[in-house]
Amino acid sequence: MQKRALLACLLAACLLLSSCSLIVKDPEVDAATPVLTVNGTVFTKGQVNEAVEDYVAEYAAYYRSYYGGNIDTSNPDLIKSARDLVIGDMKKNEVIAQHMKEFEAGQPELALTETDEAEVQDTWRTYSEFIQNYYLSGSELEGDELQAEIDRQTAEMLGTDLEGLRAQKLESLRTNRFKDFVTQSVAVTDEEVQAEFDTRVANAKTSYESDLSAYGKSVNGGSTVYYRPAGYREVKWILVEFGEIDDKLLSGLDSRISAQNSAINTLTGNLTTAGVENVDELVDQVTVTLSTDEILNREDGSVSALTVVSSETAFGEGVEESVAADAKSLAEARALKAAYEAKRAEVETAAYAAVEPKAQELYTALKDGGDWDTLSAEYNGDPNMSPAEGETASTYAVCEGYTGTTPASETVAAVMALTEAGSVTEPVRTKDGFVVAQYVGDVAEGTVDLAGVSEAIRSELLSTKKDTFYDNQVQQWVDAAQVTLADLKVLDD
Repeated sequence: MQKRALLACLLAACLLLSSCSLIVKDPEVDAATPVLTVNGTVFTKGQVNEAVEDYVAEYAAYYRSYYGGNIDTSNPDLIKSARDLVIGDMKKNEVIAQHMKEFEAGQPELALTETDEAEVQDTWRTYSEFIQNYYLSGSELEGDELQAEIDRQTAEMLGTDLEGLRAQKLESLRTNRFKDFVTQSVAVTDEEVQAEFDTRVANAKTSYESDLSAYGKSVNGGSTVYYRPAGYREVKWILVEFGEIDDKLLSGLDSRISAQNSAINTLTGNLTTAGVENVDELVDQVTVTLSTDEILNREDGSVSALTVVSSETAFGEGVEESVAADAKSLAEARALKAAYEAKRAEVETAAYAAVEPKAQELYTALKDGGDWDTLSAEYNGDPNMSPAEGETASTYAVCEGYTGTTPASETVAAVMALTEAGSVTEPVRTKDGFVVAQYVGDVAEGTVDLAGVSEAIRSELLSTKKDTFYDNQVQQWVDAAQVTLADLKVLDD
């Protein structure tokens, strides 16, 4: 009797437990569970979880793109960090939206201007042309079908369609108008501009003391400078460039050489990983024979691939099959690279020989007093030195030992060897042809005129001050907001 009673109790307990497990939550009701309330606006469990999932997915995609690997998207620490960030953004964005709504109640409705619309159209056109030229250049689609596919892929790349771009532009205008209103009291004084200018001058001096080339790199790159160090000259040049076919041949050979370099690096790494201590010794046991067919097309400047006729190996016993294969391939890659380099040397020699008379002709004309601008218009192949009509050609700043890439080091050395302003160098060999450069004059040492840079400094300082003021104001709104946050364990249930 007692046993029966005990069994009955156990059966009742099991039934009770099983009935609890049969309780199923209504998904819609569960998703509507309040998690965050900001000044009366409620954010539900569904909204928060969706935002967290989006954040984690974007982070995972970013990680794959930049680091080439995957992350555990279920990692508790990642989820917690994502929730904290998402909830913080929800609070901040909602507070901003509420204040913006109050502000806009007395403002005229915004609309895109013709300039705004032109910017939107230009963005769409730029991406569309990229899609068409790089992804659909060989497409069999035509007419409306082709345009529809261009539009589809453009929207996919941008993450939105043309109407979406317009909406984004309009939202940007709304945000900027509101931010201008909030920060309208912010200003920059003349004293602040002067102090910032003095700091930039001092920083520039310190920078140039440790690296004199830094000034040239800044000014030649179009950056604003605040101090001019001693030892600099202004220079301009005329490039007598290689002929079109020679230039294409050299470019094609460079591509072939680059491809072999990549193969050589990969195969060398494979052999090293496999434990080969002396890669060169192993590779020397391979005899490679290449085709002697001409690979240069002097009609269109194309470069065909060299062909490996045979590869004879003399490996001893004990060399693994995979190691032998990589050593053979490495020997072939080295042979191909050497052959391409030999061809390149031949083409380069011929290219220089073809344009040297023209370069000498230019040099003689300049030495005889020829007009620089007239001769530059006739001979110059460098777009940096070929200004549009009505504009003045640029000059570059160089010093002894200048380490910038433009102008070339050969040009810098030749210009710095000149002793008189206005004089020109003899033709200088550069990677693109011959250059005849002119020593225009010396760069005056000293601080630049504040008047020329004050407005730019004021604008930068004002932007920074407004950003700081706005961020502080938003934080004050958030701190003053009536916020209710549920136990975040509800997000896991």
